Amino acid sequence: MIWHSSEIEDVLKELSVDSQKGLSNGVADDRLDFYGKNTITNIEPPRFLKIFLNQLKSGMVITLLIIAALSFLVSIIYDERDFYSPLLIVGIVALNSLINAYHIHSGEKILNSLKGITNPEATIIRDGIERNIPSDELVPGDILVLREGDFISADARIIEASEFRTNEALFTGEAIPVEKRADILLEEITEQNNRTNMIYSGTSVVHGIAKAVVVATGLYTEIGKTSAIKQQTGEEKLPLQHILKDSGKIINTAILLLCVLVFFINLFINFDAAHFASMTVKSLINATALAVAAIPEGLPAIATVVIGLGIGRIIQNNVIIKNTGALEILGKTSVLCADKTGLLTRHTMTVAKIFDGKQLYSLADGETSENANVIIKLAATCSTLDNDATESAIEKASIEYNSMSKIDIENAYPRLSFIPFDADRKIMTTVNMINERPFAISKGAPENLVGKCVNCDIDEILSLNEQLTADALRVLCIAIKPLDEIPAHLNPDEIENGMTFVGLVALADPPISDAYDAIEICDKAGIRTIMITGDNPNTAAAVARRIGILKDGTKVLSGDELAAISDEDLPNVINEYSVFARVSPDDKLRIVSAFKKNGETVTITGDSIADSDALSAANTGCALGKAGTDIAKGSADIIVTNDRFISIVNAIKESRGLFENIRKSVIYLLSCNFSEVILYILGLIIFKFPPLAAVQLLWINLLTDSAPAFALSMENAESSVMHHSPLSLKGHIFNKKALVFIGAEALFMSAVSLIAFAIGGATKVAMTITFLTVGLMQIFHSYNVKSDSSIFKTDFKSNRFMNLSTLLTAFILIFLSLTPAGAVFGLEALSFAEFMISLLLALTIVPFCEVLKLLAKKKII
Repeated sequence: MIWHSSEIEDVLKELSVDSQKGLSNGVADDRLDFYGKNTITNIEPPRFLKIFLNQLKSGMVITLLIIAALSFLVSIIYDERDFYSPLLIVGIVALNSLINAYHIHSGEKILNSLKGITNPEATIIRDGIERNIPSDELVPGDILVLREGDFISADARIIEASEFRTNEALFTGEAIPVEKRADILLEEITEQNNRTNMIYSGTSVVHGIAKAVVVATGLYTEIGKTSAIKQQTGEEKLPLQHILKDSGKIINTAILLLCVLVFFINLFINFDAAHFASMTVKSLINATALAVAAIPEGLPAIATVVIGLGIGRIIQNNVIIKNTGALEILGKTSVLCADKTGLLTRHTMTVAKIFDGKQLYSLADGETSENANVIIKLAATCSTLDNDATESAIEKASIEYNSMSKIDIENAYPRLSFIPFDADRKIMTTVNMINERPFAISKGAPENLVGKCVNCDIDEILSLNEQLTADALRVLCIAIKPLDEIPAHLNPDEIENGMTFVGLVALADPPISDAYDAIEICDKAGIRTIMITGDNPNTAAAVARRIGILKDGTKVLSGDELAAISDEDLPNVINEYSVFARVSPDDKLRIVSAFKKNGETVTITGDSIADSDALSAANTGCALGKAGTDIAKGSADIIVTNDRFISIVNAIKESRGLFENIRKSVIYLLSCNFSEVILYILGLIIFKFPPLAAVQLLWINLLTDSAPAFALSMENAESSVMHHSPLSLKGHIFNKKALVFIGAEALFMSAVSLIAFAIGGATKVAMTITFLTVGLMQIFHSYNVKSDSSIFKTDFKSNRFMNLSTLLTAFILIFLSLTPAGAVFGLEALSFAEFMISLLLALTIVPFCEVLKLLAKKKII
């Protein structure tokens, strides 16, 4: 059936559902079993066997396997006894691929499990009862009940609508609300953007109410089909994987050219016309084995593992990552724009003071009066339907001082109508019946409402307002106006004028205890914290000064002052301000845009429907999990489930740690691998003999490349990552410092390895000493790379996997070097003295790296 061109009755009949009763629970369960969960997941979850086979598809691995097979044939033809080496090579390559596949599979399983973790609820009708269910349990035929602020989680045909509009920017690219109707039939061939009687998964409700019947879920939705195509074509890649893949192409090309050079040097030095075929195959094996060992083909895989583990750690810190790409950008945050209420303050308000026009009462000190109690009662009467922190505090005071809850007040003074609060007026008004007469009761910002009142000293009231807000109190003005009749149409300009001032209600919302510490961490990390609030500038300034945001040299900017600055001029002056008060959601968008024009990487928090544009515009949008609307969560890149500012700061730290772990793994792999190439080339030139056989080289690569590199990727973020300024958005892994470290360490390790080979006299013993020296040196080097600080300050207990893999690797290397078992790899058992030589030579990498770190700390390199 074509849903948009069919009558509502026919759609309901096709889906076997009653629009008033909805599906029965039994039918819904059956359909859930048939259609599956309403999630857009991978078409094929990561399978270990597939990942393992992909590891074997590498061009260099295939080449090595082919040459190993040729070597095996040549050995048989020439009756050589070296036929077991090719078999060992095949076994080592297969084992290496298994280990890499295991790590990749683990990382991808973590990433796959995170898809759908941000699962909003949907309001439906089942068995005639309206209730909320997780959106992944929606099935075709479910009757959706949609209200302003709801996220739409399935494709549906509208069956009832009242002033209903949705945001379809996901499909249209424009945030302009699209009007939707139920009473319209469209042509069968109608573009999706023009189907005004349909709503789609991934969009959101910006106005009005509606009922709709679900027609498609999961991969069968319009967005699901797009996702399926992306998954099949493999378009989705992590940002760091692109960086590592592009860098890998350059590195691989350089290593391949060097390996070609190794082949010709080997062939030239060991030329023997009588055994040309055998020598050619052996030279090919050595060069190809060197390429396989040296080329860091696992770099993109490391990114997958690191990001998977990083996201897992961040979730433990009460932050959900919706967009894995945002995880990398989060660590590069240079400006963090945070809402005041609920994020920097406790969001547990209490009524602290009451002013009745003559006297100021401190409720905290037990002061009150009949007038003060009336003001509290009127403030509770003029209330929103939502029980937010402000309304909860007023209701609590009303219960305490008037013994009246909201329900009691509603029964005593029935509400007839209301004018909702908006960001421009900063006032809300209700019309209630009091003593059989309609009254308009207004509550709002004193600077906006007092001017609409008569018979009061405006200057005195506003002066007191300044004093109260300077004490970090949120102040509300209460006013009342008797009406001659119940108004048919509520016009704010008429209703909210000529009112009688009743009093001021001042509420306290103390800062969260850890807010100051979190902002201090941001300061050390080069992250500028900006407070954005709808509160009075004085209140905002007092709180900001108390928690360390408002410092000497920065100022507060109000919404009115911001409106007077053009978009062209705003980037030039925005750095002067740390607090933006009495701002609207549109102002938030301007603030984000201005900072971004200055080259800043902006993270912003938001919780309301109107915040969605700013959340989308920021480099990283952060929605609040408790207070946030579905639309805010849908527009955000990350969600803070506990609404704590410190959780965002911890996520930034983990993101930086993630990038550092990849950098450490890359430095370790490249320094070790390039040292092997240099060792091989110089060994051939100086000694006319390869310092390591192909099988020995591959075995070292198996033991000391994969395990330490992946172990480094599992490191917890060091506190030092928050002691330097953030990288720019274009910040690269291979900066000058990294390149110097890689080059210096590679040269040093190759030089030490050549010394080891020279001490052994270019014999089998020499190869064994070199084998053990190279292996142990790379183990020690992994601990050098573990931290940017001195190895002697490193917490060796922080990475259990690294310690266990190191002990196992060291045991295997030493066992093969000291026992006859090493003969399988062409090794000869070493004496104790020779073992000590290898150990001492390997240890020299530690002081060398200590010197490099010291030079880097002093900014010499």
